[in-house]
Order: sequence, then structure tokens, then C-alpha cells
Amino acid sequence: MTESNYFSKWLGSLKKMNSLQPDQKALIDFAEGFAGAPLEGDMLTPAQIAGMFGGHAMDSGASDEVHGEGAAAVTEPQWRSLLQRMSDAAIADEDIRERLSLTQIKKRWLGEEPAPESAIAEAESRLGLRFPPSLRAFYKVSNGWRSPAWSISSILPVEEIVPFKQEHVEEIAVWSEGGDRHSRQIATTIQLSPYYKSTEEDDAVLLLNPLAMSSDDEMEVWFHASWVPGAAFYRSFWHLMTSLLKQLEEGGA
Repeated sequence: MTESNYFSKWLGSLKKMNSLQPDQKALIDFAEGFAGAPLEGDMLTPAQIAGMFGGHAMDSGASDEVHGEGAAAVTEPQWRSLLQRMSDAAIADEDIRERLSLTQIKKRWLGEEPAPESAIAEAESRLGLRFPPSLRAFYKVSNGWRSPAWSISSILPVEEIVPFKQEHVEEIAVWSEGGDRHSRQIATTIQLSPYYKSTEEDDAVLLLNPLAMSSDDEMEVWFHASWVPGAAFYRSFWHLMTSLLKQLEEGGA
């Protein structure tokens, strides 16, 4: 299925919601106006999507490097293995270990209990989208995570995931000023971690981008930080976490 078909599928799922957020309704109205007809099936072409988002078709990456190659679906056992390694690496890091509880260190586990399917489904309904497979599998192993990197204090539990613009209108206004893909799409992202801000110039956050969906239903995850030009783009949540694990094990997270 093409990127345009997936985008149409996502918009179609929004239309079926009993209640829509104003921004979701505006997006549907805009898409239908651009297509010249009510959205149904595979209405939008890649060229139309390119026009909607400033000249580049969704998921093309434009000139931005997207980290991670396509891979088979990530399983829950794979997540448990990766998260155990991440726990051990974080505990071995002196700076991160200071944030951890004695219980976390003793158990060698920085996660939580698995999120029930009902909680995942409720969050999806509230946000108007279905989580990508690797993120869903993560939450079925652990409903949140502690200290995946020194600049990211945690991965939010599924009940606390919200649109980034819900509490960060000023930041979005500033970050939307450029002409790159990051600037054009930042307002539609979903916040996966607390917004870290230590100074006026120093901040970081993890964001899920529903507008960048691949053929296997994965969505890009962005690591936005003041020291990263624009943002670091990862093909999926799995690719982000494997990258953070590598940095932890190499002592550079």
C-alpha cells in the first residue's frame, strides 16, 4: 500500500470517531478540499500529499536523514531483551543511576507493569489514531520507562500520552518558523516523554509523528533537542530505543 493510501486510511479512521478534536476536523476538511471530493478509500495521491505538507510526500524524509532500516515486526520477547539490556546499561551509568530508586537498581528493571489492552485502546481512541506496532508491543511489556537517556527522564505511561501542542503552544510557534519538514509537521506530533527543559536554551522531548507512516504501519519518532538541528528522525519507536541502548552501552547517552 502506498503512503497516500495509508494517509487516507488514517484520515478515514478519524472520520469514524464519534467526536473529533478541532484540529482533527480541520485536517480532514483540508484534505477533502485538496482532493476536491469527500475522502473515501485511496483518494489522495502522493502529489496531493506533497502539496499539503509543503512540497515533499509523506514519509519521504526529504533531505532529513531517517535512522533505521525496515525490519520484521518487533515481538514482546524482543522488547523484554532490549529493555533488560537498557536497564543494566542505565544502572551502570553513574549519572543516570543517581535518578533511580533502590528498588529499580535491586530488581535491575526500569520499567513498569504491562499496560492492559483496554488502556492502550482508550489512549488510541482519545488521540484518534492506532499506535504503530513497535510502540504497541512496548506498552504490552512495560507501561512506561525510566531514564532511557540522561536528557529523557522517562517514556510516558500510555494514559499520559497527549498531543504535544496541548501544553506547548509557545514552543510549537517557535519551532514552526522554519521551512523544513520538522517545522511543517511539529504541530501534529504526539508527546512520548516529559518535556525536559533545564535552561532557556536547553530542552529535549520525544515525539511521535503520525504524518510519517511507513508501509508496515510504523510511524517516525523524533528526538527533538536544542543541541540537534531540527530533530533526529527515527523510522520507528523500536529504532529510537535501539539507538538509545547503543549510546548507553557506549557511555554516550
